[in-house]
Amino acid sequence: MLHLKKNEILSNKSVRATENRLSVLGAFLHYQKPINLKTIRDYVEGIDRVTLFRILSLFESKKIIHKIVLENGLIYFAICNEKCSSDFGCTHTHVHFLCNVCEDVSCLEVDAFPTVNHPGFSFSSLSINASGTCVNCSE
Repeated sequence: MLHLKKNEILSNKSVRATENRLSVLGAFLHYQKPINLKTIRDYVEGIDRVTLFRILSLFESKKIIHKIVLENGLIYFAICNEKCSSDFGCTHTHVHFLCNVCEDVSCLEVDAFPTVNHPGFSFSSLSINASGTCVNCSE
């Protein structure tokens, strides 16, 4: 079933399904949360660094995943949802949340995602990072 979903995601984005691409996509579907490069590399084992970066770059350009750059410089990648990955542009209407306790990163949907307008400026994206304590660590 998971193999069919991976093939469907790639097919919908006009990306040829190769063994390496399916493996990398499998990492995102397995974890179901933003993951860092080390987690991806541990999951896919055997894919060289250059190939992995090319796959991540392709997935990002095709709006299959998006990159999260946190204030501390750490980089995570998350699979795009249907709304984010529309053909009309990637609209991240969520907050990237870093738990200060467990260091887990989450994409949190918000009811009223802010918009920014300023005369003379044209914004193509808006990213909001937040930190605090997640639900699991609060208990």
